[in-house]
Amino acid sequence: MLLLGLCLLINSFIGVIFKWFETHRVDNLAAITSNYFVCLLTGSVVYGKWALPPDLFEKKWFWLAVLMGLLFIITFNLMALTVQKFGVSIATIFQKMSLIAPAILAISLYGEPAPWTKICGILLAILAIVLLSYKKGKTEDSLHLGWMVFLPISIFLGSCVVDSCLFLVEKEGWAPNGDIEFVSSLFFFAGVFGLIMWGYKKIVNPVKFEFKNIVGGVALGIPNFFSIYLLLLLLSKGWEGSVVFPINNVGVLLFATLFGYLFFKERLTGIKVAGFIMACLSITLISF
Repeated sequence: MLLLGLCLLINSFIGVIFKWFETHRVDNLAAITSNYFVCLLTGSVVYGKWALPPDLFEKKWFWLAVLMGLLFIITFNLMALTVQKFGVSIATIFQKMSLIAPAILAISLYGEPAPWTKICGILLAILAIVLLSYKKGKTEDSLHLGWMVFLPISIFLGSCVVDSCLFLVEKEGWAPNGDIEFVSSLFFFAGVFGLIMWGYKKIVNPVKFEFKNIVGGVALGIPNFFSIYLLLLLLSKGWEGSVVFPINNVGVLLFATLFGYLFFKERLTGIKVAGFIMACLSITLISF
């Protein structure tokens, strides 16, 4: 339980860092790209040696790491675009709803138990995500933007694939015990794809180098590495996927709401309080 609590806190801290990005006008793509290489360095420190394996191309998870690295950076950019077109609430809801995918896989394919308490807890988690993410505003209801309605759907699908891959790679024994080489490699590939996208952006719209983007990358990279590593470690310790992913997604929003209230003086509306209560109840039900 201590490991799960640490995972939730670290994931929630990432939200605080993104808030810092906003207030200090940090270039998201530059910081995110550098963050992935910081993740690789962090993995190497934890591992005690260079975390990219010499036989990287021969690993059974090689192409999966490439795919996940690509999805990391694509989903991030889709997230940013969805926030611009639909608002933070819609983007967050569709991203966190990805808890459904690994939960369904765990129950249907791997026979994890599904008592009424867990099912009710997962349904309450979905409701809590909607309530905690809700923010009144015109952009939140702008689902009439034609083809752009596929933006939030693509976030949901991309997040579902990433979460499902994390579950499957541990469940199938491809990356046992939170394999640091696997985690570091997928961050490395995400960084490579990020560099390509950043280079293209720099050609199309030249921007000057700013040191604060690197600082942002360092601040984000360390907790970002542990957010994935600890999640895989929890699964390797015997935690059920249908428990870990729902609790992680709703728990992160729970702590993020609390941090927003304590550190950024964000107002707690009646809807958010209801979501807070729903989140606590859902975690309790899923845990039992």
